[in-house]
This record gives sequence, structure tokens and C-alpha cells, in this order.
Amino acid sequence: LSLHFLPETPLISVFSLFLVKPNPPSNVMLIPEANFSMSLIVNWTHSFYLKLKYNIRYCQAGSSVWNEVPQSATESYIESFRLQFLQPYTDYVVQMRCINQKGIGYWSDWSPNATARTPEASKSLKSDLWRVYEEKNNTVVKLIWKVKCLLMFV
Repeated sequence: LSLHFLPETPLISVFSLFLVKPNPPSNVMLIPEANFSMSLIVNWTHSFYLKLKYNIRYCQAGSSVWNEVPQSATESYIESFRLQFLQPYTDYVVQMRCINQKGIGYWSDWSPNATARTPEASKSLKSDLWRVYEEKNNTVVKLIWKVKCLLMFV
């Protein structure tokens, strides 16, 4: 009795990549930026061997309601991602998972939590507020303020 093994073919190698469940992204970090109180940068270590696309979800610390970044924003090769329109001086938690770049196969498990706090809002964004007393012994107080507009361009 003799056994003959066929050499590995490229078709089998490529097909097997679609059957493998990848490991979750590693070294997931949230990085605050001093001048951006409403955003955090998500950074992670990329697979050296596989071309992957990513799914990112985040929530305020202590919440069980996750927000997912649209997959269209992370389907091409990216090295980091900026979460925007967050609340200033708030702790956020992020997790990531990945799948083969063609979307065939299995999603990885979610990565461990990464946590960071957004910076405090800039002092210049706070409204000026005055109180005016109309007359003595009157309990009515008039409040006057200036609204400052924050414009963000994406």
C-alpha cells in the first residue's frame, strides 16, 4: 500500500483563508488629542499576513448601548480611525473585530475593551453669562448670554 500526496495548490490555499476565523485586532488603543474634546483616535496593530476589514463599536463607559461605526467607513485599508461628535470629558470604551477583506468567512471575536477620556472642552467654547437685577428687593433676575458657534468641517 502506498500513499501519494498531491502538492498544495493555490486554489486550496486561497479557499482555506476564507474558512479561518481571524484573531481579534491586537493592541487596540484610544488616543485623546488635546485640542479635540469631541473625538478620540482608535489605533491598533494590523495583521502582517492577512488583508482584513474592521468593525468598530464604542459606548460611554458604564453603558451597555453600543454605537457601531458604519462598515463603509472601515472597509478599505485604514491604519486608524477618528471617532467624532463625542461628549467632552467623558470616558469611552471601544472594541474591534475583523474579517477577511472580501467579507467572506467568519468575523473574529471582539477585542478586549480599550478605554480613554475625551479632553475637556476648550474654555473659549463656554458662553458668557451675566445676571442683571432689575430693582432692589425684587426676586426676578434677568440672565443674558452670548452664544458662541462652533463650526466643524469634515
